[in-house]
This record gives sequence, structure tokens and C-alpha cells, in this order.
Amino acid sequence: MQSKRFAADVFHMSPRIAFALLSAVFVLAAPATASGQAPVDERANAHAFADIGVRLAADFAAAGETMEARFAAAPACLSAKPLARKLQRAPERRVEAVFALFGTQVIGDYARTVDPSIVRALAQMHAIPTAEPALRGGRTAWRRIHRVYSGFAALPAADVCREARAFVRSGFRRTPAMRRAQRALHVADHTGGIDRRLARAVTRLEQLGVPAADANVFDGPFSD
Repeated sequence: MQSKRFAADVFHMSPRIAFALLSAVFVLAAPATASGQAPVDERANAHAFADIGVRLAADFAAAGETMEARFAAAPACLSAKPLARKLQRAPERRVEAVFALFGTQVIGDYARTVDPSIVRALAQMHAIPTAEPALRGGRTAWRRIHRVYSGFAALPAADVCREARAFVRSGFRRTPAMRRAQRALHVADHTGGIDRRLARAVTRLEQLGVPAADANVFDGPFSD
């Protein structure tokens, strides 16, 4: 009942007075603004970002050992006769498609292995209330890294030897699997400034007091 009477009183006021009164009511009813909250501790935020990076680096290193072993154990068919001899006759730019397929198959397995770690790290980064542009940019870079790796993880499994034989039989025409692999690599080459954002984040982490050894691993697989 009182609310109805209040609304009626406001209705009969001049628009200017009514607006001023309602503005005061909303300001008084609103929750405390950021000015009434504790200031953000960006040095603590930087250390939190660095801790996430250190954990990510450990997960990437563990998965990387398996990936390196798989790259070293390329399918025997690619170096065995007669397929290897036929592949040698292919134009250099065409035969790259075969090795792109093999490489993306390995990277796809690697991406699926590290995906849970990246997803967890991104959730943790987004929970940090930083206003630092460089740290926010580093977080954006990791979102883009995740998108690139997701593209590799989504590639269907392929029999590299069978695809290579089909490639030779067709007169060195790329198979659909090879075209998908090369598209994924093309996307990875156009990453929207990932390395630049990560470099800025690493620099800012150090400026905010993070030890260089910890800051330098924040750029993960894009480190020098």
C-alpha cells in the first residue's frame, strides 16, 4: 500500500524533482561500489598467474616427452621402399602434405592430453580479479592457445601409411585428411598475436615481483 502511494506521489511531482528523488533512492539502495572495496593487489595477482603458469609448464613437459617419442618413431612406411622412393619423386610442396598429416596426428594426441590442464588453468586465471592489461592479455593468449589446440584435437584419426599410398596412387594429390591437417597448421600460424601477448605478460609478471624463472614459463609452448 505504501509503495502504491509513493508511486502516485512521484507521478504528481515535476519530472525534474521526481528524477532527482528516484536517483537518490537507487543510489541508497545500491550495493557498495568498488570504491568501498579493498584495492586490488596486483602483485598478489601476478604471483597467482605465475603459479598457474608453473603448473601448466609441468603438465606440458610431461605430455611433451610422449610427443617427442612419437615424432621420433615416424611410421616405417614413410622411409621404407617402395613407398619412400615414390614419395621422393613427388614435388617438395606436395610431399609436405604427408608429413603435415603425420605431425598433426601427433599434435592432436598431445592436445587431447593437455586439454584438461588448459581448461583448469583458464578457469583459475578468470577467477583472478586483475585489471592489469598485460596479465589480461596473457589470459587472452591462453584462450587462443586452447582454441588452436582444440582444432588439432578435433582432427579425425588417420592411417598415415594408407593416406600416403593413396597420395602416391592419385598422382600426388592431397587426400581430404591431408587437406584438413594443412588447414589446422595454417590456423596455428595465424594466432592473433599470441606470442606478443605472452611476452608482455612475462615482462609484467617480472615487474610485479615474480621471479624471472617462474615468469618465463608463463608462455608455455611459445617460449624461446
